[in-house]
Amino acid sequence: MKRPTAALLTCGIVAGAMLPTVLWIDGPTRPGYSLWHHGASQLGLGERAGLQTGNFVLVGILVVGFSIGVRRVLQSGRGTTWGPT
Repeated sequence: MKRPTAALLTCGIVAGAMLPTVLWIDGPTRPGYSLWHHGASQLGLGERAGLQTGNFVLVGILVVGFSIGVRRVLQSGRGTTWGPT
């Protein structure tokens, strides 16, 4: 496997770890926010809204990169049509 493809596949691991990590760090530091009672998208409101919005945007970009990596790996075979799309 080539390095760019491996880097794209690593984007999926980073995205999967980054989203909950930022939620777990940012959520408890917000007054009145409880992860049990509020949705993660509510962290996108208020004074520090940019942090959570940036988190969502960056994770989205990483997931798109991961899907490109999966598409490169699955060039032929049964998973070619259904896996990466």
